[in-house]
Amino acid sequence: MSGDDIQFSDAMKDPESREQIESFVMYMRIALAPVFNGDPDKLPMNQSYAMTAAALFAGMTAGHMIALGVLNEQDKRRAGQMLLTNFRNGIEIGKREARDAMLKQMPAQGNA
Repeated sequence: MSGDDIQFSDAMKDPESREQIESFVMYMRIALAPVFNGDPDKLPMNQSYAMTAAALFAGMTAGHMIALGVLNEQDKRRAGQMLLTNFRNGIEIGKREARDAMLKQMPAQGNA
């Protein structure tokens, strides 16, 4: 497999790839749940640390792939663009999830 074979930003369009990516996100949420469900005063900093760690992990994984010959140095630019695109997409997904969670917690407003 070469870097040309890896779909850096279009993986979410393929149902099988999307399912695998969503599984990885779920695993990360499970792993981080004890930290995120801990001291609420530490939550913002812990979330910031988690984002930093995720970016480092992505870079380290790309570095491993380059060292193993799966990707080449030219793929670094595409991988960086993919990371930025997916980060921006993740922001929109996170905003939507937070909004939906807040709406579920609101009391029903009926016209009596």
